[in-house]
Amino acid sequence: MRISLWIKVILVCLVSILLSIGLIGTFVNYILNSAFATYIQRNQDIRNQQIVETLSSLYETYGDWQRVRAQLPPMGMMMGTAVRVVDNNGRLVVDLSPGMGMMGRRGTMGSEVWNRPGAVREAPIIANGVQVGTAYLTQMGRHGMWTAEDLWFLGRINYSIILAGLLAAVLILPATYFLARNITASIGQVTRAAKRLAEGDLNQRVAVHTRDEIGVLAETFNLMADQLQGQERLRKKLIGDIAHELKTPLTTLRIHLEAFQDGILIPDQKNLQVVHEEVMSLVKLVQDLQELSAADAQALNLVKIQTDFGELVEGVVQKMRPLFEEKDIAVELHLSPSPLLAKIDPDAMTRVLHNLLFNAYKYTASQGKVTVAVAREGDQIVMQVSDTGIGIPPEHLPHIFERFYRVDPSRTKETGGTGIGLAIAKELIDAHQGEIRVASTPGVGSTFTVILPPIS
Repeated sequence: MRISLWIKVILVCLVSILLSIGLIGTFVNYILNSAFATYIQRNQDIRNQQIVETLSSLYETYGDWQRVRAQLPPMGMMMGTAVRVVDNNGRLVVDLSPGMGMMGRRGTMGSEVWNRPGAVREAPIIANGVQVGTAYLTQMGRHGMWTAEDLWFLGRINYSIILAGLLAAVLILPATYFLARNITASIGQVTRAAKRLAEGDLNQRVAVHTRDEIGVLAETFNLMADQLQGQERLRKKLIGDIAHELKTPLTTLRIHLEAFQDGILIPDQKNLQVVHEEVMSLVKLVQDLQELSAADAQALNLVKIQTDFGELVEGVVQKMRPLFEEKDIAVELHLSPSPLLAKIDPDAMTRVLHNLLFNAYKYTASQGKVTVAVAREGDQIVMQVSDTGIGIPPEHLPHIFERFYRVDPSRTKETGGTGIGLAIAKELIDAHQGEIRVASTPGVGSTFTVILPPIS
C-alpha cells in the first residue's frame, strides 16, 4: 500500500513531538531529581547538625542522659526528624520517633521509620571534647527521599511538560498538514505534467507559485519541457531540411538518368559534370551528418598535441584567401608576434576555423571585410573572427549553435548550407574544454570568439 507523502510528513512530525516530550521530560526530571535531591540532602544535613549540637549542649549542661531526656521537647518531631540516641554502652537513652512519648515509651510506628534503607544518618555526640553517645536521625513523612509535597511538585512539572507537548501538537499538526498538502499538491502537479510529457504532450507546463525548492523544481521542469519542445522542433525541422536537401540533388539525378536512358540527353562531359556535382552534394551532406553525430556522441578521438595556434590559423587563412578574393572580400589577419602554444587537435581546430571563415564568407557581401585576430589574454588564447556581413537578429543568437538551425529557413544549400557548421564548431570547441561566443548587430556584422584553455 502506498502511503502519501503528506501523511508521512504528519507522522514524522507527530513522532518528533512525542519524542521531544519524552526527551524533555526525561531530561527535566533528571535535572530536577539531581538538583532537588542535593538541595534536600543539604538542608537535612544542616537540621541534623543543629539537633546534634543541641543534644551536645544539653548533655554538657546536665551531664546525664536521663536529665537531658526530661528536658527534651519533641524537637526532632517538630523539625520533621525522628531521633534516637545510644550511649557509649549501646543503650537507647533517647527515642523521639513517631508514637513515642518524651520518656521513650515505644509506640507502634517506630520500626517503620527506622527500617527504611539508606534513610538513617549517624552522628557522634561530643560533650566537653568527649563522645558521650551516638545520634541516629531520619526524616519522617517521606517516600524514599521525597515528601508528599515534593512528589506533588514533580508531578506538576511532568504534567506541565505533557500539557505543553500536547498544546504544541495542536498548534503544529494543522500547520504541518497544510504545508505537507501544499508540497504534495505541487509535486503532484509536476508528476502529472511529467507523465503527460512522457506521453508526448510537450506543451505541458506547471505554475510556479514559490521561490523555494518546489518552485525551483517547477522552473526546472518548465525549462526541460521548453528544451524538449525545442529539440522536437529541431527534429522535425531536421527531417524537413534533410528531405529538402536530398530532394533537389536526387531529383536532378533522376531527371538526368531518365534523360540518358531515353536518349534525350547525351552523357557527355557537361551533363556528367552536373550529375557529379549533385552526387558530391549528397556526399557532403552525409559527411556533415556523420561528423556531427560523432561529435555529439563524443566519438571524436581528439589527438591533442602542442601546437602553435597562430601558425595554424595563418595557414588556414592563407588557404581560404583565394575564395574571399574571388568574392572581392578583404581578409585581415592579426597575430601575436610570439608563439601561441596550445594543446589542441590541429585537424579539429582547422575544421573549426574553416567553418567560422566559411560562415563569414557566406554572409559577407562583395567589398566587405573579414578580420581574424589571435592573441593571448592572461593564460588563455583568444581568437576572434569578425565580418561586415548581414548580422544576426538578437532573437536568433541563443540558438545559433544549435544543429540544423538557420536564421532564414528559406535559404537553400547555395546560400545557407545545411546549418550544421556552427554546431560542429561548438562540439569541437567543447571537446577541447574551450568556449565559443557570438556577438552580432544586424546590418553591421558578427564576431565569433573562441577561447582556448591554458596549455597546462
